Amino acid sequence: MGPSPANVVIWSCVIIFIITACLTIGGLLGWLVLGGEGGKNHGKYLNRLFTALILEVVACAVSIFYNYAHTGATPESHESQAAANAPSAVEPPGGTSNGPVVIDENASLAELNQGMVQSNKGDFDLAIVHYTEAIRLDPRSAVAYENRGLARAYKSQFDLAITDYGDSIRLAPNNPDVYQYRGIARAIKGSFDLAITDFSDSIRLNPNNVIAYANRGSAYLKKGLFDLAIADFTVAIRLLPNNGDSYQSRGVAYARKNQFDPAIADYTESIRLSPNNPFTYGDRGMAFDSKNQFDLAIADYNESLRLNPNNPDIYQYRGIAHEKLGDSALASADYSEAARRRGSQ
Repeated sequence: MGPSPANVVIWSCVIIFIITACLTIGGLLGWLVLGGEGGKNHGKYLNRLFTALILEVVACAVSIFYNYAHTGATPESHESQAAANAPSAVEPPGGTSNGPVVIDENASLAELNQGMVQSNKGDFDLAIVHYTEAIRLDPRSAVAYENRGLARAYKSQFDLAITDYGDSIRLAPNNPDVYQYRGIARAIKGSFDLAITDFSDSIRLNPNNVIAYANRGSAYLKKGLFDLAIADFTVAIRLLPNNGDSYQSRGVAYARKNQFDPAIADYTESIRLSPNNPFTYGDRGMAFDSKNQFDLAIADYNESLRLNPNNPDIYQYRGIAHEKLGDSALASADYSEAARRRGSQ
């Protein structure tokens, strides 16, 4: 196996440099020792020095050209490559830094995956530990902030969850789901205006987000903006017509407007789609009660209590219906049961 082209070039340059060194030394000594004799030898030794200089330049040029041709590298490109390969660093969120943080995407991803495993197991404390480590290893990970926010929300740590969702949005502002999650957390805390803003941003980014429409409708309902609520629930029903919850919520909005017929129609459709929801029977019972249809109201209250016998409000409403029908004994029994169950809660 013969020598490689690289070795041939290198040894050739070495030999050229040895020859030029000899010529240079010889020329310099001749210049110093013999060149003073009337100047007659100056030309000869100057020629040696000039020849050595030319050979040195040629050797350097050959070496540089070969290196560039076979590696594509120049001194500047080596510096650029070194900079590109250097570990990247970022400032931690919040602007309170003790110095740049060196990120490790692979290690961060591994911690993120472990956090998701623990979340699926329901161990949100351990999941938060893994998500926090993922964020430390890569503060740019919007998903790690999002998942830690979800884990904190499951633990009812809504303020911390909202902070995490905000960091995730800052890093990835076009993710509609995170706006929705933050909106839910804000709605739970009673910040309905902020929640509506988040749900609106989620809808802007994903106009077919049925959950965002339903949640914004619920926030409007809490604020007493019944027409806006009905509009959102109507869109949610159009996008997902087999969801009984949206019919129930729209029925509540109609009932708050004292429009009991459309309310009853929505409750009835909700019951058809979700026949085991005790709250819908209770809502329809109250709508029948408001229309003085007490027998129908009592029938719905009975079904609601069959599905959930621990709701004291339904006993109270049924007692009122019995009283309006003139049955004081049943009314008294229901009032007593309502009081007993409230006392046990």
